[in-house]
Amino acid sequence: MVAVRRDHIGFAEQEPQLTNDTIRYNLGFGDALNKKLGNLMDILNMNDFIAEHGLDYELNEKTTNTSGGEKQKIAILKVLNKDPDVMVFDEPSSALEKGTAESFMAYLHQIKKDKIIIIITHDEIVKAQCNIVLSV
Repeated sequence: MVAVRRDHIGFAEQEPQLTNDTIRYNLGFGDALNKKLGNLMDILNMNDFIAEHGLDYELNEKTTNTSGGEKQKIAILKVLNKDPDVMVFDEPSSALEKGTAESFMAYLHQIKKDKIIIIITHDEIVKAQCNIVLSV
């Protein structure tokens, strides 16, 4: 099960807890970064933040040197960088600006034929783009 979770499942929380380490480490936990990372950063509107701070920027949960939106984008980027077979996103648009949320959803739409994507959301715009909606 550990290998299955490590290799085939990615999960991004609504309010992620990042490791007090670099952005690079948080994206890959020491693994190689995806060759498509630049494109993924563009999709999530992170290019300016990364250009300003760099991938070796130290994140610090105690001093909150990143906003909630930036933390959520890093958590989403971590999943997209991993490129697992199953992706789970908990309220992925909650801290994203509208254009970024739309770009992210468009990307998920492009890759969904090869993935299982589960989105937990209350956002009606996100729900409208899903193939199957389960309500409880």
